[in-house]
Amino acid sequence: MNTPNEQPIQLRGYSLAELARLYQISEKSFRTWIKPFAAEIGERHGRYYNVNQVRIILQKLGFPDMLSEPDLFAPNLDKPGPTRPKTT
Repeated sequence: MNTPNEQPIQLRGYSLAELARLYQISEKSFRTWIKPFAAEIGERHGRYYNVNQVRIILQKLGFPDMLSEPDLFAPNLDKPGPTRPKTT
């Protein structure tokens, strides 16, 4: 459950800079943090880490304080699905 200070994380492709901002650290520090997991994460193809790579990064580093933890193992997270109407 989200507390007032938490925001849900959207599981999608992220650049190194975007991930570093989520963790509120520099890009250089973020590279250092993920270096031990490079073999598991794999290489970026282009500018972005894909959804599966982001999932691995979040599992290895934990979730940034300002974000709430999604269900990383829910089916079809990397496929867009129908949008749900917001409930009030």
